[in-house]
Amino acid sequence: MGHLNLESGANSFHREFNDCPVKATKGALACMVNSEIGAVLAVMRRNVRWGVRYAADDDQLEHSLIHSLKELRKQIFSWQHKWHNIDPAIYLQPFLDVIQSDETGAPITGVALSSVYKILTLDVLDVDTVNVAEAMHLIVHAVTTCRFEVTDPASEEVVLMKILQVDAMDKDNTLGSKQLENGNVGVESDGQPSIVDTPDNHMGKLESGKDDNKIDVSNGMEAADNGEKLMMEPFGVPCLVEIFHFLCSLLNVIEHIEVGPRSNPIAYDEDVPLFALGLINSAIELGVCSIVLNLYHHLRTELKVQFEAFFSCVLLRIAQSKHGSSYQLQEVAMEALVDLCRQQTFMAEMYANFDCDITCSNVFEDLANLLSKSAFPVNGPLSAMHIVALDGLVSMIKGMADRIGSELSLSEEASVDREGYKAFWTTKCENYSDPNFWIPHVRKMRHIKRKLMVGVDHFNRDPKKGLEFLQGMHLLPEKLDPQSVASLFRYTAGLDKNLIGDFLGNHDEFCVQVLQEFAGTFDFRGMNLDTALRLFLGTFRLPGESQKIQRVLEAFAERYYEESPQILANKDAALLLSYSLILLNTDQHNVQVKKKMTEEDFIRNNRRTNGGNDFPREYLSELYRSICENEIQMIPEQGAGFPLMTSGCWINVLHKSKITDPFIICDSRVLLDHDMFAILSGPTIAAMSVVFDQTEHEEVLKTCVDGFLAIAKVSSSYHFDDILDDLIVSLCKFTAHLTPFSVDDAILAFGEDTKARMATTTVFTM
Repeated sequence: MGHLNLESGANSFHREFNDCPVKATKGALACMVNSEIGAVLAVMRRNVRWGVRYAADDDQLEHSLIHSLKELRKQIFSWQHKWHNIDPAIYLQPFLDVIQSDETGAPITGVALSSVYKILTLDVLDVDTVNVAEAMHLIVHAVTTCRFEVTDPASEEVVLMKILQVDAMDKDNTLGSKQLENGNVGVESDGQPSIVDTPDNHMGKLESGKDDNKIDVSNGMEAADNGEKLMMEPFGVPCLVEIFHFLCSLLNVIEHIEVGPRSNPIAYDEDVPLFALGLINSAIELGVCSIVLNLYHHLRTELKVQFEAFFSCVLLRIAQSKHGSSYQLQEVAMEALVDLCRQQTFMAEMYANFDCDITCSNVFEDLANLLSKSAFPVNGPLSAMHIVALDGLVSMIKGMADRIGSELSLSEEASVDREGYKAFWTTKCENYSDPNFWIPHVRKMRHIKRKLMVGVDHFNRDPKKGLEFLQGMHLLPEKLDPQSVASLFRYTAGLDKNLIGDFLGNHDEFCVQVLQEFAGTFDFRGMNLDTALRLFLGTFRLPGESQKIQRVLEAFAERYYEESPQILANKDAALLLSYSLILLNTDQHNVQVKKKMTEEDFIRNNRRTNGGNDFPREYLSELYRSICENEIQMIPEQGAGFPLMTSGCWINVLHKSKITDPFIICDSRVLLDHDMFAILSGPTIAAMSVVFDQTEHEEVLKTCVDGFLAIAKVSSSYHFDDILDDLIVSLCKFTAHLTPFSVDDAILAFGEDTKARMATTTVFTM
């Protein structure tokens, strides 16, 4: 997801490793198991037998095998650092059920066996684990009674090999270096070191000479300050970093855009990035597993803008049916979002970092709205998708309820300035790591952003009246100046990009000044011309009139020449070549153009345009290939929903990541729950009430009741009396369904109506 700033040398890696050894590892166990659940579900979804199930079709919403895997997914993130106190049968049994089922084919059984094998390679199972002996017997029994449908001999052989693999792991490698009373041996077999060794154990064996491979690395060991050993060249951290750099380079498709045809050409084969992701996942699987959860847990402070783009352009977009995604794909995206919602600090960090940043979209609000809408069974029976979305809403609310009592004592907050103009885009926090500083700051920015969004709505309807409204709200100076308007256009999310383009291309003197200031906000140093052009045109929609295009490109060319004059003779040369790239882009990617411009045509068209001289042929060839292979895609029309990620958008993301505010880390205390609950409570109550009304499944009803009680607890704590009243009124409707003719009939009917009993009990509990 962009260029990572990997520090060179072993010291930085060693420091990172020592900062969070236990905490990160235990959190990673949940990610690991979650990833294996996803792998099994993914291969099951490919079979029509495990397709969409609805409540109206059967007494059970989905097959028991799928249901047990999804139920496990709900639990694993709540265990935190208690894994050694969790009975392994709880997280192994759903996989073992798949292995033993005669309804699953060989591919599904094979993936489940691989999942069990991977779980066994973790260091969570040892002699101190609760009921570990019983868990081992369960595995042996499941493997020896494995049943599956055979569709072809090859798939049967693969499954049989995986059975042998698990049975060898169970006998030899499961319980670490400690020896059990029943004769199970340690992690080494056949003289080979196990890949599941922890770094400290493995290095210790190498140093003491106990490893049969007898690799002499004594000269590559260096004592750290804390007494631990760090493996050095040629087998240790430098080698790991080199491999990781290579794998990341396979992902970096954007490199080709920035550098040109000399970049790795195989980066354009989509199979290669997928293969690289798989290798990266395997390389780091013992630390963290799921790629998205991995990035969130360990790299979110470096990937703030990338995360915003990923949620807006990938997960939130796919999870909506209106963009053409299949039901299975929507469900996968929804499950990924809900997995993130189950993380203790995820929602608070989304709110603090995005909803309270004027340059970012409202990720928390968008996610809450998506989950509430997806939980509504509008024109059909209740499906698995509705339940997944409901689980996400309930997880967020229950997280808030669980945090009550851990309120943070803050110093007196500074009052929000309500009068007078200040350049809001320059406002910074003194300390982004101290809640006493950043909580008042983000609340102030959220207040400004709310007013700004009202002004944005006015601007999108009428630019002139919108600017006047923003002046009245003290978000623009009483006397408009070009810099403030340019900054408004550059840094405010939600503005209509078409209107910005028209404004910037206008011949009015003030608009021309705004255009100059707008161009001055870009940093084009070190960029190729096409990369800079993609970045520039990614912030507004290029107007259609030739004179407006001329003015916009003149401002761009002047700014680009100021910062990257290496090959260009003057700003006129930059302008002519920019025009040429726009024309080439239209020529190559407009389906109505039948005869495409060749590379020789492009080079010939640009002769004598560099101050009377020719541009270097190699330079023009790079530009030609970059445009041909990666279209400069214009901003879509306003109101098109969540944006589509393009190469130009990605360049904008990488540029924005260099200037964005630091990522704010939240802990498990109550920080912004009051503000978040005010946004979340209404849609959540509405969604849960509809689901509660339309389902008869006791388990789903129980999920809704848990959500209702959590909302009541939070409402009471924060004195949201209206919300609590609305909730009780909504629930009382479900207790009044009974219209019997006598008291005896009422008692009998009440005893038979599960929903009415649960609603009544919940109301009295509140």
